[in-house]
Amino acid sequence: MPGKKIGLGSQIAVAATTAGAYDVIGGLLSWDGPNRTKPIIDMTCITDSTNDYVEKLGGYKDAGEVSLELLFYSTDDTGQTTLAAGYESSTAYAFEIYRGSTTDSKYHFKAIVQDYGEAMPGRDEAMTRSVTLALTGRPEGTT
Repeated sequence: MPGKKIGLGSQIAVAATTAGAYDVIGGLLSWDGPNRTKPIIDMTCITDSTNDYVEKLGGYKDAGEVSLELLFYSTDDTGQTTLAAGYESSTAYAFEIYRGSTTDSKYHFKAIVQDYGEAMPGRDEAMTRSVTLALTGRPEGTT
């Protein structure tokens, strides 16, 4: 199975400034996204539709969202602390996703921390938190 990989070693890192150093977000359990979307706009005119078919146009592209599931780290994880600060500031931060390892495919994007969940304990479960990143602009890298 050439080219197949597992997620072990994957990381997401964040930088508060474009010139800043990236800090790995600790406690990463899983992530989902980004899923790029674009609306389809119905442009059918009832007076001159071609062959009675609906005519459509693609709208503006949306880079989507990334949802993170993290183990709760209090203030001793720079990556999670940066996410919390990003939520409070509403500023777009720079992110990198490394799939498999830091030498494998890399994906860069800017995002605003849209949701920063409080850590919730469960009975006999690890304390986790959910974070949602709303991408802004065009992401770069291998997909």
